[in-house]
Amino acid sequence: MVTNEDGCTDEDILNIRVNKIRELYTPNIIRTGSISGNDRFFIAGNSKISRGKSLNIYDRWGNNVYSSSNFNLNEKSIGWNGTFNGRPVVPGVYAWIAELEYIDGYIQIETGDVTVIR
Repeated sequence: MVTNEDGCTDEDILNIRVNKIRELYTPNIIRTGSISGNDRFFIAGNSKISRGKSLNIYDRWGNNVYSSSNFNLNEKSIGWNGTFNGRPVVPGVYAWIAELEYIDGYIQIETGDVTVIR
């Protein structure tokens, strides 16, 4: 609101919208036992994601083959290496679901799939 020297006032309203870009990256193919570096499934994101609350990976019959909770993102070394009970899983497509928490407190559920090859 502004007032000029003659006492006339004027008012304007400004709305600001913030586009919260929530970037998330995951590999869609991993190779078990690979030495090329493409041997783990992990979640990577921008600095707006504070942590992963949970990550579950399922085979095509719905069996949970991997589970993790309260993990840091962008850490490949703690991701799923394509094994279940210490043995490589059967090559194929596996579904995943993750619950992520952002720095503003927003909780997001993400889903996808990853193909395991040998």
